[in-house]
Amino acid sequence: MDDVVQTIFRAVKIFQDGRYSRAAAMTLLSCDITSNFADEVEYIWRARWTLIKVLYIFARYYALGNLSFVMAVEVHQNSLQLQRVLRLQYIGKHGSYCSR
Repeated sequence: MDDVVQTIFRAVKIFQDGRYSRAAAMTLLSCDITSNFADEVEYIWRARWTLIKVLYIFARYYALGNLSFVMAVEVHQNSLQLQRVLRLQYIGKHGSYCSR
């Protein structure tokens, strides 16, 4: 039984560490993009369109968009799980009153 509990705690810790890592990466990317945005507009956005420019823009903003999407999905899933738990608790509490 202790092995099962330890495995669950380890899995929760790994899940939390992943979420913290994504939040840290999102923060670093956001800071980097905002601090270099003026230079990027001057040197990249105003230049003529080439394959290199498209690849640069894709590489620059794909990670930010991907992290935003993944974090939004995680938040939505967590809120759905919380709603299920609260619903089960409500049914458990009030269902016992109805059976009396």
